[in-house]
Amino acid sequence: MTPRSAAPALVLLLALAAALLLGSDPDRWTSGSELGITWNNMLVAESLSPEHRFLGFYAQRLDGEGRRYEPYNRFPVLGHLLIKLVTLPFADDAWARLRAARLLMLALHAAAALLAWLALRRLVRDPWTALAATLLAFSSFH
Repeated sequence: MTPRSAAPALVLLLALAAALLLGSDPDRWTSGSELGITWNNMLVAESLSPEHRFLGFYAQRLDGEGRRYEPYNRFPVLGHLLIKLVTLPFADDAWARLRAARLLMLALHAAAALLAWLALRRLVRDPWTALAATLLAFSSFH
């Protein structure tokens, strides 16, 4: 592999590293959608249990017959199980749980981007086109 052929991979890795570093800074996501998404996924993960057949819930309401759960079925259960596992050691610290969940979500995002780039590179046979498509697809500013 020549330096020229390795350049797209290096650019992708630098972009993913920047996303991980900037996205993991709690001062940058203490409000707004990042906090809401992380908090929501963490709460869904905490409600996973064999008692409810590993169905996560995003809302609980009291109605005339008692408590009503609303299932959260937008994502596969594996991601929420992983979030539950990484937040278990921080049971007494809500911010530490949020940070752990956020870092896991960022790592999964980076892994998905890397796999997408590898697949696109193979499909279009041009690493720079695959890089552009990957960065565009995984950017929140496309």
